[in-house]
Amino acid sequence: MKHKKLKLCVAFLFAIGQLTAFSQKSINSGGGNGNGTGGTTSFSIGQMSYHTWSAGNGSLAEGVQQPFEISQITGLIEPENVNISISTFPNPTSDFLEINLGPQLETSLLEGTVSYQLIDIQGRIIIKETLNVRQSKISMLECPSGIYFLKITYGSKAEKTFKIIKR
Repeated sequence: MKHKKLKLCVAFLFAIGQLTAFSQKSINSGGGNGNGTGGTTSFSIGQMSYHTWSAGNGSLAEGVQQPFEISQITGLIEPENVNISISTFPNPTSDFLEINLGPQLETSLLEGTVSYQLIDIQGRIIIKETLNVRQSKISMLECPSGIYFLKITYGSKAEKTFKIIKR
């Protein structure tokens, strides 16, 4: 009687061990690739569950196929015939970012037409304010480490964009 229980327990533990060994595998019944004018996609048939978790700076997707995108930014289009000095420093920064506007923007500052936007890598506007002095400080203490874009707009259409790295 004791030997039967022992054999049953050993067989049960062996079966559980085999199930956990297969838990990191996926057996798909099919799959393929699709191409169209809007892009390409790949798919698999037979995956039992799929879930995506998102947080402030990214996302985590479970599954057999992990999506990724490769893109290249070749440059930003700056307005023509704009000769205005704007500097931002330090870059990379860890706490504060300073903006220095040239004397050419004095009239725009008085008119209240100079503003900036701090935009994160996902395109969300983090900070948006109007500038009224030539030297300003932006606190980046609350911003997580990453890449940001500082877009300074002056006049009706003119703008300059800076890539900012937060450590």
